[in-house]
Amino acid sequence: MLSLVSLINVVCGICTVKAQNMSTSPNAATRLTARRLGKASIWISIIGIIIGVAIIITAVILAVFAFRKVCEFSVNGDCYLYKEQMSYGECILKGYVHHDDNYCYYN
Repeated sequence: MLSLVSLINVVCGICTVKAQNMSTSPNAATRLTARRLGKASIWISIIGIIIGVAIIITAVILAVFAFRKVCEFSVNGDCYLYKEQMSYGECILKGYVHHDDNYCYYN
């Protein structure tokens, strides 16, 4: 995606330079073409900015969802991925959290 934005910037630069060179021409048709190239340059810049913003927003959304903690079971406000039924002593020996429902919760 970065190469697409770079390509848009290069095209925009070419339009701008060409428009500047043509704008000083005594020929009216050439000046009209220069104006069109100038407008094209502006639109290409706007599209490049929109694409860049869309890429940043997409990256932020993906990062938020990628690092979000999944909570399968909630016990006393804490999140756990797994639960297993076992005795209190076995649960404590394994370092798990024992709850009154005779399940041990752990990540």
